[in-house]
Amino acid sequence: MGEERVDAPSTWTHGIRRVALWVVLTLTLSTVAVVATPTSARAADYPGADEVAAAKAAARNAAASVQELDAAIIALEEALHRADVEARIAQESYAEAQWANVQAQRQLFAANTRVAQAEIALEEARGRLAILAMAA
Repeated sequence: MGEERVDAPSTWTHGIRRVALWVVLTLTLSTVAVVATPTSARAADYPGADEVAAAKAAARNAAASVQELDAAIIALEEALHRADVEARIAQESYAEAQWANVQAQRQLFAANTRVAQAEIALEEARGRLAILAMAA
């Protein structure tokens, strides 16, 4: 058997490699140029003592505002807890009042039933009394 011959890379593959190499080199050089180029710093770009003092005062005010907000949040959480406890107590009281109402309605129904039975018994007694009065 004969040896297989390896052909040189095709011109198309060779062209792609060349373009990729140029892209990588261009990006590398552009990055180096951007990083290596110093920016000019002018004294006018730096804040003055008044601006620094104002920034420090603003930072202190912001810190004080954060502390005030933290205190307000704590106070609101405590108020929420108290309101929750009071709501639970009120809910229990309401449930007890509802139960007492149901019990009172049952007692009223029983009393009304007894009244109705007493009225019937009274009418029967009057009827019998009338019969006795007529017979006498």
